[in-house]
Amino acid sequence: MNDDLILPLSEKEILNLVPALIHIRDQQSGEIIWWNAEWERSFHFGREEFRKSSMECLKRVVHPDDVNLLQFSNHYYRHKTGPNFGGTIRVKYPGNEEWSWLVGISSVIKETPDRVPLETLAVFVDFTKMINTELQIKEALQEVLRIRNGNALNKISKREKIIIRFLLNGLGSKEIAEQLSISAHTVRTHRKNIMLKLGVKNTSELISIAKDWGI
Repeated sequence: MNDDLILPLSEKEILNLVPALIHIRDQQSGEIIWWNAEWERSFHFGREEFRKSSMECLKRVVHPDDVNLLQFSNHYYRHKTGPNFGGTIRVKYPGNEEWSWLVGISSVIKETPDRVPLETLAVFVDFTKMINTELQIKEALQEVLRIRNGNALNKISKREKIIIRFLLNGLGSKEIAEQLSISAHTVRTHRKNIMLKLGVKNTSELISIAKDWGI
């Protein structure tokens, strides 16, 4: 930031006026410890209620299949997979029956001397409101996915690809373990690592992506 610039508004006012959901999350407790005004404007959360249990508040507005995104990001940072975690979630605004898509990214802002993440800063914007450049958004998504898919596939080991193929054939962890002469625990560990590398939240998403990529 240019320190010579004179801001027409205070930094706090800017954060509270920006059309994005911004928050700081405690990686140990999983709770949101700071948030901007857009959270309260969008979902009508009471300040004390949100302060007491942000996760319980989020469960009321986030799609059930997407609630585990925060836990997944915690696992991601705990294993130091990368400096940022990005993804999408679906939310339902008060008085609205349709789900809206939010796209967000987070980054570690506080960590221990051993580089264990303590706090992360996240920003979410409503993707369903970005309708003024629809064609460009479509092209951008296709290009991002093309690059991402290629990079992700390079991270998958030969053994992990074999496990993915077994999953595509409908086998569970115990059955895969028998086929490969390894423990079911080892298979489950492989599955977690695969999901982490591919950026998916559950086995259903993993199978869907594997089919799309022709693994």
